[in-house]
Amino acid sequence: MKYISKKEFAERAGVSKRTFGRWMARHDAELRSLGVEKHDKLVSPMAARQIA
Repeated sequence: MKYISKKEFAERAGVSKRTFGRWMARHDAELRSLGVEKHDKLVSPMAARQIA
């Protein structure tokens, strides 16, 4: 698996980028523990597996 953009991740999940962003804001602490910061444009493969 490769790094994936937040936009592409949202499209694959079937939600808008805005909805995905809101979900990420609610789960900020958990995502930070995976190495995903609020303003990052890409999600690492390890973090993507955990989110999915």
